[in-house]
Amino acid sequence: CTTIQAEESICCPQSQDVACAFCEGGISNPDLVSDAAGQTCAQIGALAAGDTEGSATCTTIQAEESTCCPQSENCVPLDPNPYTFEPPTNVFPEAPWTTGGDGVWTIDDTNAQEGTYSIKSPNLEGEGIEGKKLVSNATLAVCDDFAGGSLTFNALAPGIPPYDNFVWFLDGVESGLINGQSEWRELAIPLAPGAHRIDFQYQYNPFSLPVLANDPPPGREGVVWIDAVTLVSFGA
Repeated sequence: CTTIQAEESICCPQSQDVACAFCEGGISNPDLVSDAAGQTCAQIGALAAGDTEGSATCTTIQAEESTCCPQSENCVPLDPNPYTFEPPTNVFPEAPWTTGGDGVWTIDDTNAQEGTYSIKSPNLEGEGIEGKKLVSNATLAVCDDFAGGSLTFNALAPGIPPYDNFVWFLDGVESGLINGQSEWRELAIPLAPGAHRIDFQYQYNPFSLPVLANDPPPGREGVVWIDAVTLVSFGA
């Protein structure tokens, strides 16, 4: 009987394992490269199709859904709005925020545009190998019921190329860049209706130079701060 039952995988394939579910609602940007996986969302989707639901590999793959299809998650609205990282929201990350890359963003009380707290990028100096660009993202998910409008945020970005940059991306596409700012600056990102992913990215050695001088210009601090994030809806 045991020998006969071994043939079930051939004679009744419906008993086979289910393929790893990934972005069942569709991949937002197939060409977007995941910082954690180092592969495009399309490539990650192909890996999922060849894996089994419930496996350790599948669980790792599914962790990339927040990158490749943020609208497929149980989206949490930005609350409070404006979001100032003051108590009780002075914990980071909490939905709808995530953070990742070569380091993580954290709550900070040394600089704030409003109140006492903001979020700060990691200092990535000395964290990688020479000649390699390092990045860290603070990511905000906007729910698919958003009526359209804009996202405003305040940034303190004293980075100085070629040491570092502060860049933000909308749905995987670069939307803006600043550096050399010694004062807080308010910035805005226009948003069409629907779900969106906004990545606030600190970049160290953005041009992947083999060697960076050990005497950076005065004023460079090697980190970026964000505060007072507001989602403005046309339907408000």
